[in-house]
Amino acid sequence: EWLFERWAHHDTPLGNFAWDEFTRRILVGSPDTVTEQLAEWKAAGCDYGIMQFFETGESLSGLDLFGRVVIPRLTD
Repeated sequence: EWLFERWAHHDTPLGNFAWDEFTRRILVGSPDTVTEQLAEWKAAGCDYGIMQFFETGESLSGLDLFGRVVIPRLTD
C-alpha cells in the first residue's frame, strides 16, 4: 500500500493542523484506490502531493509504479 499525502497551494504547514484534519489529507491504499482518490482531489483543485514510503527500498519502485500506473490514469 502507498501512503500519499495531499497538499494544495492554499494549505498551511502540517504543524498547524489538528490531527483529524491531518488524517483527512492522507490516503493509503492500492494503486486503484490511490488513482480514484487523486482524481477526486484533482477535480477539487488539488495541485500536487507528496508520496511517502515506510522503507527506503520501496521508494524507487513506488515512484516507478506511480509514474507508470497512476499518472497516465489522471491525465487521460
